[in-house]
Amino acid sequence: MLPLVLPNCFLLPPNSYPKTSNHNLIFIMAYATLRDIFSRWGETNVRDAANLNSDDPMSAAVTNRIKYFLKIQSDEIEARLLGCAYKVPFKPIPPVIRTLCAELAYIAMYRVRHSTDSTAPDPFMYVTQRHQQIFADIHARRLRLGIEQHTLDVPMVVEGKRKLEVRGKE
Repeated sequence: MLPLVLPNCFLLPPNSYPKTSNHNLIFIMAYATLRDIFSRWGETNVRDAANLNSDDPMSAAVTNRIKYFLKIQSDEIEARLLGCAYKVPFKPIPPVIRTLCAELAYIAMYRVRHSTDSTAPDPFMYVTQRHQQIFADIHARRLRLGIEQHTLDVPMVVEGKRKLEVRGKE
């Protein structure tokens, strides 16, 4: 039987887990936490961007919505980095990926919240271009993530000599 997959925004209290033994619960974690996104953008700004239904900004609904966007953007990062030199999902999570997830989640929430004003310029145009460059640099191996989880044996030039890098070792 396939495992029951629950994103981290839908964590169940321990007494509400399925009672049958044929359910394997797998909790999918986002690459960024609430603390990461609040540190990057400010808690008030993040809760305002996530508050789509005029809920209390400190409500569980708003918090779950933020976690949901973090998970969605984690999936987006994995999808965009498939086929690059690093294994996904990342474990441990590189700081670049953690920051990228927090930024993408906030921008997505902000755009959903302000999607009715189509005449306004995109305040995140520069940040979005930077994200595109980060993804391109990771694929081109111009940006090192600080982890050695390579999926390929990739030749690279080191001090003018070509060496074969095998799973992070020279």
